[in-house]
Order: sequence, then structure tokens, then C-alpha cells
Amino acid sequence: MKWMFWGIVVAVLLVYVVQGVMLLYHVRVGKALAETAKPFERTQEDAELRVLFVGDSTVVGTGASAPEFSTAGQFATKYPMASVENLGVNGMKLAEVVPRLAAAQRDHYDLIVMQAGGNDIMFWSDLEEVEQQVPEIVQELQARADAVVLLHSGNVGATRAIPHGLGAFGYYERRTLRMRALYQQQAETHENVFYVDLFIPRGEEGSWNSNDYYAADLFHPSDKGYASWFERMEPVIAKALANK
Repeated sequence: MKWMFWGIVVAVLLVYVVQGVMLLYHVRVGKALAETAKPFERTQEDAELRVLFVGDSTVVGTGASAPEFSTAGQFATKYPMASVENLGVNGMKLAEVVPRLAAAQRDHYDLIVMQAGGNDIMFWSDLEEVEQQVPEIVQELQARADAVVLLHSGNVGATRAIPHGLGAFGYYERRTLRMRALYQQQAETHENVFYVDLFIPRGEEGSWNSNDYYAADLFHPSDKGYASWFERMEPVIAKALANK
């Protein structure tokens, strides 16, 4: 019986080793995608709306086939009268958001959209520190805009690049839920702060159960994935801009 027990242990360990190697492969593919991604921007001197996007690779549009298919690009299509500034940086974590605002071209905007937090979930940021950072970030964003829209990511635990073992144990899903609660609290506390909820529990209807939603690294959204995100963003943005 002992040999059967140890055989099972070795088999399980081999599965985790293989999944770990695959995860590292997907990370490398993601870095290659990031090197070629270009953030969408559009400057209009006579714009009716001044909008700033700030955040991580999902603001850059990493994984999209062209900048126009990113969330910033889709926003620009929906709001042709808007001037869109983009301060997206691949790999950005929440601690880098406020320093990044120093590069903003304006002191004040009609709307700031912050897409950040996914890297903090994925790459083990101390969530107790994040709990301190988020209110400070939101306070800074409020000082710079009439309205603020927040989003971080979908359910990181359900991402195709995540090894099934980690996904099954719910580690990344729990981290996503903690981040989600922080953002929801900010939206509930401040009248001009709005949250886009992209979270869908693993395996439920509406979750990204097809590779079509993902770029080649199975982590960043594809054109279809970004379209799915913007479908959820659009009514929240419309609410944020209701008085404009």
C-alpha cells in the first residue's frame, strides 16, 4: 500500500510541476505581448469631455489586436466628443498609481477610469497594505476628476493561465473577492466614485469558459475579452457621466 500512496503523491507533484512550467510559459508570452502593445490616446482641443485612463496592462490594451479594441479605445468610439489620455503601464500595481498621475497633462478631468489591482491579486501584494492604499488612491483621483470609475479585473482565479490546482483551491478567487470588496466599499462611500464589477464565480454562466476571450498568454483579454469588459463598463460610465 505504501508504494501506491507514494505513487499518488509523486503523480500529484508532477502535475503541479507541469502546471507551474505552463504558468511560467504563459507569463513569458504575456511579456512578449506587452512589448508590442500601444495604449490608445486621442487628443481633441475642442473636446466636450476630458477623460483619463490610468492603470495596468489592461489600460495599455495588452492582448488586443489593435489599440482601438482596448477599453480606452472602445470608450473613444462610444464617446467621439471625448479627449482620451492614457497613463497605462504594463505591470503596474496599485502603489504606482498616484506617482503615475504626475505625468498627467491636466490638473482636472471630467472622468478618470482606473483599471488596476489585477497585478496585486496575481503577484502576491500584501492585501492589508492594499487596504490602506485604495482609499488614498481614490482620494487623489477624486481631487483630479468630477467622477471616478474603478475596476480591477475579472475573477483571477478563473483565468485560463492559472493552474487548475490553485484555481480549484480558490486561492486567487479569494484574493479577487477581497479586492472587489475594497472597491465596492469606495463606491458605496463616495457619490462620485463608481465600481465596475467584472467578477463571476469560477464555472458559473457568463464566466470566460472559452479561450476566445483571452490573448495568447491566456491571461490578458483578447479583443472579445475587452469587448466583454466594456459591455459591463458602459452603463457604469454612463451613470458617472450622467450630469455631463
